[in-house]
Order: sequence, then structure tokens, then C-alpha cells
Amino acid sequence: MKVGAVPVITRGRSAVKPEAPSPRTTPVLWSASEERIFRHFLDALLRGDYFLVGDAAVACLARLRELPGGSMRKLSTVHNRLNVQAAAAGRKAYCAGWSKSEDRNVRRYAGALVRRSYGSTRAAIDDCLQEHERLRRKKPGQFAPRTWLAVRQRFMKAARGLGWTGTGRQMVAPEQRLYDDCASRLTTGRYRTLAEASEACHDRLRRLRPHHPGLLLRKPATIRRLLASRAHKLGRRRSATWTHEEDTVVERHALALAGGRYAGNEEAGRGCLAELRGLPGYRRSRWHHTLPAVVSRVTTMAAKLDLPRARAHWTKAEKQIVECYAQAVLAGSYAGPAQATKDCFRDHCRLITRLRTKGRNGPGTNAGRTRQAVQYQLVGKRGTLPLFL
Repeated sequence: MKVGAVPVITRGRSAVKPEAPSPRTTPVLWSASEERIFRHFLDALLRGDYFLVGDAAVACLARLRELPGGSMRKLSTVHNRLNVQAAAAGRKAYCAGWSKSEDRNVRRYAGALVRRSYGSTRAAIDDCLQEHERLRRKKPGQFAPRTWLAVRQRFMKAARGLGWTGTGRQMVAPEQRLYDDCASRLTTGRYRTLAEASEACHDRLRRLRPHHPGLLLRKPATIRRLLASRAHKLGRRRSATWTHEEDTVVERHALALAGGRYAGNEEAGRGCLAELRGLPGYRRSRWHHTLPAVVSRVTTMAAKLDLPRARAHWTKAEKQIVECYAQAVLAGSYAGPAQATKDCFRDHCRLITRLRTKGRNGPGTNAGRTRQAVQYQLVGKRGTLPLFL
């Protein structure tokens, strides 16, 4: 082996070789043409032709890109090198104080934001910077060149001094009146649900936006939250309350669920909801209970009455069906738990229907099950779940 050669360590078929140094670690030197262009803009910056280092860096990079073959320099690289060498040459950092004319222009747009003439802070700052550049070309002695970040910092300070405490998405006056009107209609019952009020408010905002440029078309979830908060302040209840007549109906169906006259909780909830809709004055009311709310109310009342619930005990006939399909799963007759659960649930529903027809579905026997309960007994409790993992 030659002197200075790098040994190669071999182990079996594999060979471990030293990695070559990354090309990114090797600095790319500036060529003569790049150095000449860079020196030209550095001298221009030192003479005062550019107020900001960033302006000189942008112009220098544009000239570098015009070279034959182009230049791969980054703007941050050119900017940092200009900044370091200009400071080494004795140039002081540009930090011009804000004149009274500049502060007057900033306060004018900050006041417009506080008065909610703008829907966002960024729109107000963009207009302020645009007006600043226009006045700088007209009055160069009173307006110095400013960046967007510098204007934003001065703008926010002026806005907070005028009492602005928002987050940047302010609500203009027409939008405020629209939300108040929709919240009032929701509270008085002209809109039956919050979703209906939110949809109507969103449509009205879309029609109103062309006439007010500062108005924001907010997301439906944001509109829903704003309407719910304003309607609650006006006295709207957040949810429907249960009356004595409704609780009487719920109690009757809870007893029927515990007695086995329903195949499951959802079926009991649907029957209870159908009877609730037949109560006098229910359709004229602003409040309507949803199916999940009715199902939860029925099952909760059955538990409070200390009655056997629909999913309390599995009978011998139900266990036989589950065991039959568990053996089929273990034998490999099913490729996944979905189809096995579907077939088992189908046979279970047939069993409940047959027993109900014969009048053998008394309290505490052969109650209806949900698909999730059947799947738990078949896949989880019987130990067949690892077969599908």
C-alpha cells in the first residue's frame, strides 16, 4: 500500500470508505469581475449615493447577475459583505430620526385604523408607506427613506398611543352593524338556528364587501363564534332546555329501552324524537332538540332510574353468535374485521327481530346492540384483534 493512501475497511460484501468533504464547506472565492463590481457599489455607498445598505446590495446583485454565466451569490451574502466593509471604512449606520412631517403622516393612518376604516393592520401600513414614498419624492428634505419594518414599528407605536388594542383584524363600522343585526334576529327567533344565522350573515357580508374595501370576508367558523357571543350578550340561551312534558316523554321511552322494546339506543332516541315533535307548540318553538341530544337524554335517564341498560348483559344466544363468527375469524375465513363485524351484526339484528316477534324479548333479555358493541365483543374481547394488526 502506498504511503498516504487511505485504507478501505471491508467486512464481507460491504466496504466502508471515508466520506468526501462536502462542497458546501469550501468557500467560493470572488472572481476579478465580481470584485470589480462589488468595489464599484461599495464606493457608491461610501459616497452617499445609497441611503441604505440594502438598496446598494440589491443593485449590486442585479449587476452580478448580468455577468457571462451569471453569478450564484445570494442577496444576504452581498448585503453582509457590503455592511462589514462599509463599517470598516468608517461609514456610520444610517439611522435618521423621524421628522414631524413623517410622524404626522403616520398618525393620520394610525387614526384611520383606530376609527376602523381599515379591516387589517397590514393594509393600513401599506397605504402609509405608499404615501410616505410619494411625499419623499415631493419633499426629499422632510422625508427620509424608510423600510416597511421601520414604518410598521412607528405605526404600531402611534396606534397604541391613540388607544388601539386590537390584534390587526379590526371590524369596520358597517360590519359591526351587520353582526349586531344578525345577532338580534337570532335572539328574537327570526333565525331558527345559529347555523342559519351564520350562513345568512356570510351572504350579506359577501354582498356588502364591494361597497366597503376595508371590510374582511371572515371564515364561517369566525362568523359563527362572533354571532354566538353577541347573541348570548343579548339574552339568547346557548342550548334548549327540557320542559316537564318533554321529560315525561323521555322517561317513557327510557322505560321502553330498558324493557327491551327497542333494539338499541339510537332506535329509542328516534322514537322519542318523533313523539317530541308531536307535542303541541313544539314546531312554533325556537328550540328543537337534535337526535344525539335525545339519545343522550334517554340513556342518561335510564341510568338514573337504576334500570338495566340496553348494553348491560349479553345473553347466551347472543354469545353463541359472537363465538360462531370468532371461530370463523380465527380460521381465516375473513380478511378483515369490517366484514366479520357486519355479518355478525346482521345476524344479531335478525335474532332480536325473531325474539321480539315471539314475545320473548322481556326486560333484561336479548337487548339490541350497536355495531361498535358487536365489534368490541368479536374483535377486541375474543382475542382476534392481533390477527388484523
